[in-house]
Amino acid sequence: RRLQNSGSDTTNTRLYQRYALNVLYYIQRSLGSEEKITWTNRTDEHECDWGEWIECSTTTTSRRKITSITIKYSYLRGTIPEEINLLTDLETLNFDGNSLEGQIPPTLPSYLTNLKVFSVGQNELTGPFPLVLTQIRTLQTLNLRYNSFVIETFPTELASLVELEVLELESLSLDGSIPTFLFTSFPRLTRLHLDYNSLSGKIPTEIGLWTVGKQFTLTGNQQLTGPIPEELGQLTGLFEFDA
Repeated sequence: RRLQNSGSDTTNTRLYQRYALNVLYYIQRSLGSEEKITWTNRTDEHECDWGEWIECSTTTTSRRKITSITIKYSYLRGTIPEEINLLTDLETLNFDGNSLEGQIPPTLPSYLTNLKVFSVGQNELTGPFPLVLTQIRTLQTLNLRYNSFVIETFPTELASLVELEVLELESLSLDGSIPTFLFTSFPRLTRLHLDYNSLSGKIPTEIGLWTVGKQFTLTGNQQLTGPIPEELGQLTGLFEFDA
């Protein structure tokens, strides 16, 4: 029977939180990963106090809920476990710089409805581009860079993530022209990174509509052509542009 955290019972919530954390612990240990994060796993401690990589809501001790998991550059291997879905109050999930493989669990949007940061850059994830993430409309940061997803066309479904502030899609074999929706669909997007893809054609003049833009990098896209559009000068807040 699949575990499901309804969040309505404090005892069950704590059980599910402990279970999900222990799954991460045994993924690291059983696959021979070099341990670089501190785990205490003490039954006499609240699970929120098991390591600095865990952050919880600041409510009463009995009702503390995990809101952030950050395990970066820590040799995590294997697949992203579906047990992450038990952490239904999660707002940040950051697994940057590990050796995770396989596909992103397609069930994430059904459970992690409060997620704001999803960052899995520099892993070994595969499969189709995880369009399922575009169902998590609360996302503010999406980092998928340096993985091995199979992408046929630039995923226009990203336009539905209207809360995005940071989008990192470096080295994902993206090809074709730079879509104009990147500059018109995200009223809060300040950082856009598309380096080391296979994008071609001109930088669209619609870039002038991206009034909140601060960082835009395109390094390593050898098939880009044409001059830098004059409209780039309209981005008064832009402090980094690299192409």
